[in-house]
Amino acid sequence: KDKMLVEVRHSLEQVRKKLKMQNRTPIDAAAAFAGALPFELLHIMKKWLMDTDSAEGREVTFDDMVEFLRCEIVLRLFGVSSSELSAFDMGDDTVAKYDKVRKAVSLADLPASTRR
Repeated sequence: KDKMLVEVRHSLEQVRKKLKMQNRTPIDAAAAFAGALPFELLHIMKKWLMDTDSAEGREVTFDDMVEFLRCEIVLRLFGVSSSELSAFDMGDDTVAKYDKVRKAVSLADLPASTRR
């Protein structure tokens, strides 16, 4: 039991360090998920979203991307639409972040000749 507690404390410490959080800041689901993601994935995604002429991609934050990925996982696992995210304890704020990133992804995914 003591070994397990030490391991959990160490893991939480590493997540806080990776996410540049204060020592006693609580780790919520988004932070835990982000801590498990390779940083390079989020960095490349952010760069891709910013590589567009639209302001939407530049306005996406780290937290927005994490929430987007969480929602996408739920959508894919359960085969539901984004209008059903609230049934999975995704609040209005989370759904708004999902929609924000989805719009930016849609714009970034267009060929340069058709972007506005």
